[in-house]
Amino acid sequence: MWRRLVVFYLLVVFAVTLAPIPPDAVVQLNFTGFDKLVHALVIAGFALILHWRPGSNPGLSSAAFALLAASAVAGLIELFQQPLPYRSGDLRDFVAGVAGALAAVAVSAVVQGRRARHRTSGHVGDSAQPDSEGSP
Repeated sequence: MWRRLVVFYLLVVFAVTLAPIPPDAVVQLNFTGFDKLVHALVIAGFALILHWRPGSNPGLSSAAFALLAASAVAGLIELFQQPLPYRSGDLRDFVAGVAGALAAVAVSAVVQGRRARHRTSGHVGDSAQPDSEGSP
């Protein structure tokens, strides 16, 4: 199921980022900077999907994998857009995507770390501890 989600997300991302858009929309998006936010959010979403994959440990290797893979997708988008007459590859879009991935993985790691600590601290209180009178 997770792999299908990854494939579906990538198909949607590449379809949207490589689709033709009207020239006046490009000017408007570039002027407002909204496209940088969109790049950051799209790549952040992909990084979250990768970092929260079922069965993975919320450790450094999972975070590094999510960050590297999401950054690679951000780079591929810009490389694929470069030769298209209605799109343009932009280093700032790539940087925005990497920043989104980094922010998403950082927030995800903090949340997963807190959940892990909460689970382990919750189990300690469940064990049979003697009460103040010495009986369990």
